[in-house]
Amino acid sequence: MANRMGILAVAIALAAATGVGAQSKPDFSGTWKMVKQDPPTPSGRGGGVRGGSKALESTPGTIVIAQKGNDMAFESVFADGWNRKLEFKLDFEQTVNALPDGGDGGEPRLNGPTKTRGRWMGEQLYLHLTQGLGQRRDILAIKGNTLSIRRDYETPGGSGTIYLTFERVS
Repeated sequence: MANRMGILAVAIALAAATGVGAQSKPDFSGTWKMVKQDPPTPSGRGGGVRGGSKALESTPGTIVIAQKGNDMAFESVFADGWNRKLEFKLDFEQTVNALPDGGDGGEPRLNGPTKTRGRWMGEQLYLHLTQGLGQRRDILAIKGNTLSIRRDYETPGGSGTIYLTFERVS
């Protein structure tokens, strides 16, 4: 009997060490169209139009996510036709993304490369980025075909939190 208990204890320890029974992380890959923003964008601010200090708080109409292992590409497509693709490492390792033309939204205090990193907390994915004097944290959660993002931002022009809801289109 003691021998069986010892074998069972070893089997449980091996299963825990190899991740058997471990929760898998959600896959955010796909094309997502924004269906709701809370609070709504005041007229003339944000809402997919990058301008001034609103570069980090502006909201894309569509996002395209490609996720593979610890790597993620997060592309934002804005109403004014501008696209921004950021690369993230999901093990909290820093990635440096070059700033494309217009990437600072006309705000010189937000220029320079964008430094990104991502980390998991349960089934939520935290994406952190800094750009010049600005910083942002997106918390992603998925339920069915709905992607929710809580976006906390701080820029030289202000700070705040925006709640975004996207539906999968592909």
